[in-house]
Amino acid sequence: MSIEPCQIPGNPDITGIGIRIAIYVQSFISFTPGILALANGKVTRGDLEAAETQATTNLVLAFAILVSFIVQALTLGLVNYHASIVLSMSWLNNTNTFICFLLYIQYKSQADTPRRVDTSWSAWALHSRDLLASLLPGASSKGPSKRCAEHKATGGNADARTSSKILVRRFVLVLGLLHLSLMASLGLWMWSNIQTFGNGADASLNDCAAHYALIIILGKRVHFSSEALRIASLVFYAIFLVPGLNLALPIAVLLGLYNICRRHLPTPTSTSKHRPGAYKRSWAILPLFIGLILLLVINVVFIADIELTLEQNASLQGMFGREWGFGQILSMLLLLVPLRNLAETILARRIKQRQRDSNLGSRAASKLRAGQHARSSYKKRGP
Repeated sequence: MSIEPCQIPGNPDITGIGIRIAIYVQSFISFTPGILALANGKVTRGDLEAAETQATTNLVLAFAILVSFIVQALTLGLVNYHASIVLSMSWLNNTNTFICFLLYIQYKSQADTPRRVDTSWSAWALHSRDLLASLLPGASSKGPSKRCAEHKATGGNADARTSSKILVRRFVLVLGLLHLSLMASLGLWMWSNIQTFGNGADASLNDCAAHYALIIILGKRVHFSSEALRIASLVFYAIFLVPGLNLALPIAVLLGLYNICRRHLPTPTSTSKHRPGAYKRSWAILPLFIGLILLLVINVVFIADIELTLEQNASLQGMFGREWGFGQILSMLLLLVPLRNLAETILARRIKQRQRDSNLGSRAASKLRAGQHARSSYKKRGP
């Protein structure tokens, strides 16, 4: 009969089913604006704003998880094994940031987009630099000179709306950058020495996890104390540590995808007088489709690895980890916020579609009445 040499106390506020379901559902909800854009054949401002709203909500909740991570690790103590689960879940929360940038790249590369940005490396390097520079305190006095004429022409209300949209977009960018950096710093903290992690943690519990816990990576079992895993984790988290630079790798991957598609697939041009056909539009949206599929596969792999890791180490944890507590119930209730955003996005899309259908019907009726009036006038005049 085999007897477990040690046991890790369960932590339902991290590994509980309620916490996991809430994070998994949020990560899948973040794909909704991209799916709606695929159905529309292009990324609209509405799709971009819906993605930014969804990302803002989810990233605020993701920050709450990381702050709880820090507080518990410094006070009550957090076992290194549970810390690794939190970090894996944080990667799922980063999906919101990556989807926002995927939609933004698609939107700015479309032929009918104002101030279109080419999908070349140099163009996006310059555009990314301008975006990051706009976050600096003194940037507001330098940047608006190019757009002041446009804002004066459109009036004060349009200027206020544009400023609010830019503020929201910058806020999402700041949240995404800081969340990546905070997650990376916590990853470096933990993997620098998993046995001494956490000021208030019981050293025996960290030793237990280090010697007996197994981590599932791409379906393969890896010992938690593996030196190769430690070095790879330190390198990987170091890449995402510096704000601004931590988005260089994801943006490079997405731009590489767009460049490959641009070389081999037809794209609509801005010189065309007519709307691009369905065939061309479907090809133009293909990079977005591939990017969403890639992010979806990564999410599914992370979820599968987390669930397999918990199942693999179930014998090391007590039954307390399966109890429903305050943290799990609260996380399920907070899930109502992104679900509400999802409902608002779908409802707004239906209203816009009805307005478009109504406008098309009104135009068709006007043309029909004009034609009937012309025929009646012709009959009255005679041949």
